Amino acid sequence: MSDFEISVTGAVVPHAPDAPATGRGKDVFVGRQPIYDRALNLVAYELLFRSGDVDTANVIDGDQATFKVMLNALVEIGLKRLVGDKKAFINLTRNSVLCEYAQFFPKDQVVMEVLEDVTVDQELLDIVHKFADQGYQIALDDFDYREELAPLLEIADMVKIDVQALDDEAVRDHVEKFGNLKLLAEKVETKEEFEFCKRLGFQYFQGWFLAKPKVITVKHVPTSQLATLRLLAALYSDDPTDEDLAEVICQDVSLSYRLMRTVNPDNFDHPIAIESVVDAVGLLGRKELNHWVTLLSISGQDDIEPELMLRAMTRGRFCELLGECSGAESSSAFFIAGQLSTIDALVGAPMGELIENVPLAPDISLALLGGEGPIADALTCITAIESGQNDLAFPGLTSDQIRAQYDDALQWADDGRLAMGY
Repeated sequence: MSDFEISVTGAVVPHAPDAPATGRGKDVFVGRQPIYDRALNLVAYELLFRSGDVDTANVIDGDQATFKVMLNALVEIGLKRLVGDKKAFINLTRNSVLCEYAQFFPKDQVVMEVLEDVTVDQELLDIVHKFADQGYQIALDDFDYREELAPLLEIADMVKIDVQALDDEAVRDHVEKFGNLKLLAEKVETKEEFEFCKRLGFQYFQGWFLAKPKVITVKHVPTSQLATLRLLAALYSDDPTDEDLAEVICQDVSLSYRLMRTVNPDNFDHPIAIESVVDAVGLLGRKELNHWVTLLSISGQDDIEPELMLRAMTRGRFCELLGECSGAESSSAFFIAGQLSTIDALVGAPMGELIENVPLAPDISLALLGGEGPIADALTCITAIESGQNDLAFPGLTSDQIRAQYDDALQWADDGRLAMGY
């Protein structure tokens, strides 16, 4: 298969490598290397692709590496955990610039680092201009002046100069030419190189003399490729509503979870506590949802165990039905709690860690963490059924009525499984 393929949207996107049979228990890695100012204050981190828990990269495809870093920083790990209140430098290939996915990140915390091997044409310049106009800082990576790069210099805020790739005279020449921009010396490997660059007037410094890259690791949340492609298709059907899209997302617990992770307050400035998938779809917005799903589709997915998906769907629907029977104001909150109650088994990580950065309504979070309340009662009920208990309790319902709701939930989940092709 070629390195690029046509998505259901009609866009040309990098081909994602085949995924293993299951993503359960896998780890996700992102490298980060500190960037310091002249006083050696930590000011930023460059985010780096890593395929394992090592401090060097094994990059075969630059586009895949960039998309993986974006997805992992945005969804899997979270920008706050990676960089705190510092800035994040994110490498952009030509294709990742043209796709505009970097706009997911908050402009006051991200520096878009355009890689040195990009082909510069009007299409690329227009989008980089757009980023700059929106308030993003632009850095040019490993900069070695060529005439075709001149238009980028008019947009850029910063130039990164690889001091290992140039001799001292060439470094001096670059400082003289581009001193009107902020200058960052990268690959500074000795104290002498640091002092030399400091004397020349560099404002920022990065390299092994100061700090080696560190790898941040979390558990991977597997996502079904089929579910992702179905959501892409739904996005491009005739005028889908938020409810239509939420219905597709609700068929896959990992899509629901990842969507709610994406709309956490670290990425979007909002006070909303999420009570339904429809809330999350509306908060993200249609254009951003399109970008988000496409980013998932080109970053590689996993084939999830069908029984885990069926269990998540059954739990979600069962809790929703109990919520409706109880007259709850939002039965959707019951659905989310039921569905997400399986995410720890799917990922292989503690529930508290998994929902820490998900902006759930307090009663949902409390129920998932073993607290009390109507939603917690519904979760207790479903676990009792799954463990074979006969004495079932939920306010206002008999054991027979509860079992009838469970039978309905099983049928709903099985119908959904068949429709989704699991």
